[in-house]
Amino acid sequence: MRDLLLRAASRLSNGLTSPGHHILSLIFVCVPGGIVRPVAIYLINLDRSPKRLADMDRHLGDLGLAYQRVAAVDASRDADIDWDVDRDLYRNVHGRELRGGEIGCYKSHLKALRLFLESGRDYALILEDDAVLSPAVPGLLQDIAANPPGDAWDMLKLESRRVGCVLPLAKVGSAHTLGVNLFRSTGSAAYVVTRQAALRYLQRLWPMRQPYDHAFDRGAELGLRVRELRPLPVSATAGDAPSTIEDVKRRPRKVGPLRKLVVLGYRTRTEVTRVIAGCLVWASNRLVGRRGRAKASVG
Repeated sequence: MRDLLLRAASRLSNGLTSPGHHILSLIFVCVPGGIVRPVAIYLINLDRSPKRLADMDRHLGDLGLAYQRVAAVDASRDADIDWDVDRDLYRNVHGRELRGGEIGCYKSHLKALRLFLESGRDYALILEDDAVLSPAVPGLLQDIAANPPGDAWDMLKLESRRVGCVLPLAKVGSAHTLGVNLFRSTGSAAYVVTRQAALRYLQRLWPMRQPYDHAFDRGAELGLRVRELRPLPVSATAGDAPSTIEDVKRRPRKVGPLRKLVVLGYRTRTEVTRVIAGCLVWASNRLVGRRGRAKASVG
């Protein structure tokens, strides 16, 4: 039955998906009880970036993945782009002036999360249009759908621009490890969210006061289990293809010396909280694993 559903989904994806077609991914996987849980895929793309859309369409098509395009919020054309943005708090938290493109990126991701919640799906893979997916991704999505995360994670990062320090928690498939990062893990080109995480982000990330990839990574503060896969199955081509949603040419003005102290205080608290929370998760996971092995040996 599983193979039949997967073949049907693949035929539907290959036959219908083309740039601009709004077709959700059909990663069908049978789980105990006969329930079929699909993972939706949302691709964020600016209307003025048709080449990126065409490239991603080919890339995802080669992997047998269909998607729904999310028209990105364009800061250069949105007259109300400053709505629900706290520029002063942004300076205190991030240490510099805000770029208009960062607002567009931020609101585009929240738009994708809103569409996901409206869809009724259980999980969603959110992609930016510079993401490069490895051939392992379709299989990983099947594993995710077939094995609901439960208490393991709420948001799962598949891409990061920082190596950080990831403590292993569990195996995912045959080649990947689920872990918790003790350091900031920037980058939002590819991540999987549960409905709980999407709802929490939409409730807690307003007003905007950080870039999106900084804001959504604060699992301990948001009450979410933020985890990463290693090795990372997705990379971003930002180094080869400059961002079209952020104004990378204009260098924002940084804050003065006194405000830098405020920024340092915020960052210190955030990172210390992240390290402590991550270590507690890892230690708890090790303790549970040891107890499980002890019970098995006694039995």
